[in-house]
Amino acid sequence: MFKKISKKTVLAASILIAFSSIYTNAVNAQENSPYSRFGLGDKAPNANIINRGMGGVASGFVNPSTINYTNPASYGFFQSIKEFNSKKMLNGRMVFDVGVDITGRSLINTTSKERFPATNIQFSHIMIGMPLKNNWGMAFGLRPLTSIKYSQRAKVLVKDPSTNAVIDSGLANYDGSGGLNLASIGTGYKIGLSKKMTLALGVNGGYIFGRKNAASRLNLHNDSTEFNGVLYENQTNYNGLYFDAGLQLHTQLSDKLFLSLGANGAWKQKLNTTTEKFAGTYIQSEFSGVVKQDTVSYTVTDGNIMYPSAITMGFILEKPQLSYNKTGWSVGMDYTQNKWSDYRVNNIADNNLKNSWQIKVGGEFQPIRKKSYFSNMNYRLGYFTGPDYVTFNNKELKSNGFSLGLGMPLTNYNPNMTRQASVINLAFEYLNRGNNSLPIKENMYRISVGFSLSDIWFQKRKYD
Repeated sequence: MFKKISKKTVLAASILIAFSSIYTNAVNAQENSPYSRFGLGDKAPNANIINRGMGGVASGFVNPSTINYTNPASYGFFQSIKEFNSKKMLNGRMVFDVGVDITGRSLINTTSKERFPATNIQFSHIMIGMPLKNNWGMAFGLRPLTSIKYSQRAKVLVKDPSTNAVIDSGLANYDGSGGLNLASIGTGYKIGLSKKMTLALGVNGGYIFGRKNAASRLNLHNDSTEFNGVLYENQTNYNGLYFDAGLQLHTQLSDKLFLSLGANGAWKQKLNTTTEKFAGTYIQSEFSGVVKQDTVSYTVTDGNIMYPSAITMGFILEKPQLSYNKTGWSVGMDYTQNKWSDYRVNNIADNNLKNSWQIKVGGEFQPIRKKSYFSNMNYRLGYFTGPDYVTFNNKELKSNGFSLGLGMPLTNYNPNMTRQASVINLAFEYLNRGNNSLPIKENMYRISVGFSLSDIWFQKRKYD
């Protein structure tokens, strides 16, 4: 029969999701990432929290108690149990995975050395995975792809467009918000090539949706005459289908050593856009914020963007923990390349973007299991480096960082749910972005908190 998820588990997951939603509204105004102004914004992590603790290594990763949505070939490894003397599935392990990210930035003015702190918390992902048959699984869920949040001020001189003579001085404000999200569903299937070698193939399909708001406001500094401010506002809505695919090859090198090779990626894909442009005047209200006054122009146009292709290749070498009195470990590496030269807005290239790459290395260690709770945790470590896809004045935004992670099992005290396993996964990432040759350098940290529940489902009812 179907097993029920404990009330405590549902409550814990609900609190995590609700906390993310409520707290995002409370602190999102503090977030300020100037380079998210370019392209589609700051890219969200493309790996679950276990993999983030390992530097993002995910292409060859498989763990039946979590969901590796980076490579859909891994869905074929969701745990299933066959009926005796039959190829039918008796039952299978269903997985529920949800998480939030807490991000802190320190923006450094490389000229004045001033620091500007910024914080944010946002939803990371919610995913559900399950076996459909032996060797065949599926997963579906929702996660962000990019985020946009910036707010900048600058003193400007207002000039006559005909004579170029200075008319007045003013204060310009540049604000942006938004981001892209992906609702996806995927499937993976594994094939036994021999007793020691398995091949898995998988594909994800989904729907990308989101928006980008960009506003420019200008206020004149005039002591004798009061003017309404000038407002230019662009809002672009995005939507379209998205697909990616992957494969994994798993082989047993010896009785205690296994090697997993992985490759996954997406081809360039077209997304539809609708852009609303407003130009006019506004006043600043203490209670309502920006209030539009006179409209000079308002247009709505349809268009498209070309979402770029990406490919990742990697491996994981693993010595699994075969018993509680033995250790287990895994180490791996991924190489990712994103072809942002494919990116187009209404068939026009963006000169602020360039092809990017990233190398990720990391691993996990499982100590001998003893009575101490710390001996029952999994420990993870990783490093990543590579240039950002955004450039500034044709200068490369170099980035590198490291990560730490923990897998913290939760004790199940319910005797009726002995096959249920719950884990809290933590990851800490620290990233440097930019250098002293750029006007702004970023030091960023991200704390990711995830909750993973797996349980045996599809158990057939037994009768006496």
